[in-house]
Amino acid sequence: MAPTASERERVKAWFEAAGLSVTDWANEHGFDRAQVYAFLNGRTSGRRGVAHQIAVALRLKAPPGPLPAGIGISGNRNSTEELERRAQTSHVD
Repeated sequence: MAPTASERERVKAWFEAAGLSVTDWANEHGFDRAQVYAFLNGRTSGRRGVAHQIAVALRLKAPPGPLPAGIGISGNRNSTEELERRAQTSHVD
């Protein structure tokens, strides 16, 4: 879920109260300041990619936990393990 406008406003207020510039925070956390401003001003949602990473770094979103069983590479029907298994079982005699 993307952070709300009021959550973004609270973060802006926190920067102001802390006397910290968005640029300084972005530099300290390895983000481009334009991307942080885009997130804070609602031009990016924070659902994916760098905007999501910014939301996590600002503690507006929880970091992702482990994937549920059956999802991800091990659950992907084209995973390396699955392709190797298919190759071993598809020998023509």
